[in-house]
Amino acid sequence: MLSLSIALLAEPAPESYLLFDAIPHEQLNKQRRALMFYLDLARRLKRTLVLPRPRLVKKDANGRFLPDSEYVRWGEMFNVSALGKLHPVVELETFLEGGNTISLLTRIDHKGCPGSGATTVEFNGLGGVKVDEFQCASGMQYNTGALFKLRDRTSIAFSHSVDQLSPQQALPLRKYVRFDNSVYERAEAFVAERFGDKSFVALHWRRTDFLRARATRTGVLQSAAELVRQAVALKAKHGAELVYLATDCDDARELAYVQKHLGPVRYVPEGKTLAARADAAN
Repeated sequence: MLSLSIALLAEPAPESYLLFDAIPHEQLNKQRRALMFYLDLARRLKRTLVLPRPRLVKKDANGRFLPDSEYVRWGEMFNVSALGKLHPVVELETFLEGGNTISLLTRIDHKGCPGSGATTVEFNGLGGVKVDEFQCASGMQYNTGALFKLRDRTSIAFSHSVDQLSPQQALPLRKYVRFDNSVYERAEAFVAERFGDKSFVALHWRRTDFLRARATRTGVLQSAAELVRQAVALKAKHGAELVYLATDCDDARELAYVQKHLGPVRYVPEGKTLAARADAAN
């Protein structure tokens, strides 16, 4: 009876958190894939996952990344409720508004360790975030045993992450990592309006920065003619009538060639802001 009374009077274990932020140049899809990595880790560590603000990366006219990215709340682009059905989550803004600090921040060490020993840092584009301890390390995010031993740290965080799960590991989580419902509703309405009951193949043709960053990798880049050949082959294979094309191509001659030979359907964002373009890309 005495031991039971003591147990009832004991303080409940404090909630613990896991935070992460992708390396600054990662675009939205890579940030979503990083989310699945840290969602898996948070589940294994039994920590609430803190959702960073999606970073909308800007580029200059030559396709190079610019430092002044835009940010939105996670819930503006992704479905927080769907995630919460699998594991406890909270948005970064809510975490910080509650007066929480980061107990241990690990900057994943790719190229040096700036700011070691800092008590306030920039995290996920927010300046002045308080940290109790700052370090640089590589591979700690994979050492679950060592992370389990950090139960005295209420919140542990990783920044500059490029981590992803394998497709086999990510697949069970994918149905919980969904975009905002409005994205799917607009997609269904667009398909109904432009395709009706007709079948189509959907292609993503990456150009701009890929022309520079992937030029040496065999089989990654496709010319306009190669794209057309592949589309024609896919239409024949699947008995499709039409083509939906997602592309960042800005070469007028290439676009004219594709238009002439495929007549693809493309979605035009409603609005010219970076957020509108990112939403359309979803």
